Amino acid sequence: MYDYLKKRGIENNKFHLRLYNAELQGVDPLNPSKLTTRQKRMILEEMRVNPFYTLREIIRIEGPGGLARFQLHPGNLAIIWAILNSIDIIVLLPRQQGKTIAVAAILNWLYNFGTINTAMLFGNKSLKDAKNNLKRLKDITDFFPDYIKEAVFNIKNDVNNLESIASGSRNNRISVAGSPRSIPDADNLGRGMSIPIWWPDEIAFLKYNKIIYDAATPAISTASRIAEERGVPHAKILTTTPSNLDLDEGAFVKFLIDLSCTFIEEMYDWP
Repeated sequence: MYDYLKKRGIENNKFHLRLYNAELQGVDPLNPSKLTTRQKRMILEEMRVNPFYTLREIIRIEGPGGLARFQLHPGNLAIIWAILNSIDIIVLLPRQQGKTIAVAAILNWLYNFGTINTAMLFGNKSLKDAKNNLKRLKDITDFFPDYIKEAVFNIKNDVNNLESIASGSRNNRISVAGSPRSIPDADNLGRGMSIPIWWPDEIAFLKYNKIIYDAATPAISTASRIAEERGVPHAKILTTTPSNLDLDEGAFVKFLIDLSCTFIEEMYDWP
């Protein structure tokens, strides 16, 4: 990605390679038996302040043949950059391009390290799919080495079930929601979203998505304003595979896309 951005003339081309603590250069955080207690503390502090270190060095994704490193490409780098900068986004990518894992990975960092006193809601076209995205986020944590998990978890004060997780020490929580069954249900779902981070995956297939979005926007805007004042991340993260414009749900997402500015990589150089 450094080579890619450099060739495209982007001056801010290695922000994703940042390492704050130079003593960690060449240290393998996934080999606990060779780490000193001091090194483990330094790794945890680097993870707390450096999301890209966590993505590069810590996070592993389960796939065919076992665990693999998180792979960065132009699409998911843009997703991660936008979320870290509290920019609302609509992401339209084909299947198997890693958009869901990218969102799950960076929200995992936010939940476990990057923020406190934050609520997130994962939506989807079905409750089952919303639960699956929450499981993806939890699976990433499950693959952390034990010394990192011990710093993240508090068994007595945390919540961990199929539809929600909550951190007692950080006062963060994530819950899920499926597709509403009626227009009133959709309106109630939207009005209840006084949260700074909303991730409706496959929104172009989510029934009554316009009603949910229109009802949610005022509540989310208030939560986002408060989060901004407190320096807490906030974003509407709309992700989907391509839908059909003949469907109301697909036409509404196309309407939102047409209202949005198009991402360009020159934004990485903007103040």
